[in-house]
Amino acid sequence: MACLVEQEHSGVGDDWYGSVQKGEGMPRYYFDVINGHGLERDDDGQDLSSENEIRREVTRILTDIAKDEISYADAANIRVNVRDRNGLQVHYGEISFRSGSDG
Repeated sequence: MACLVEQEHSGVGDDWYGSVQKGEGMPRYYFDVINGHGLERDDDGQDLSSENEIRREVTRILTDIAKDEISYADAANIRVNVRDRNGLQVHYGEISFRSGSDG
């Protein structure tokens, strides 16, 4: 059994998680899920204020989905792409799972 968890941000500037322009409040991020069921686009989004909050939300989404999908599959690939309000991908997280026998 193998499981790989990976997360990365786009590296767009030092303040990659979004700047708040005057009067806008917190930046909104959208968490699109790609798994064995295809793409599930997030049209609602969440207001988050830091890179750590984004990373925690990606981790929560990945582990919640993995609990369901890995329990009945020999293989699973799950990815979460995070977009900012302009549609620019600023972060992603990914889990890859394989299970089998050596014989």
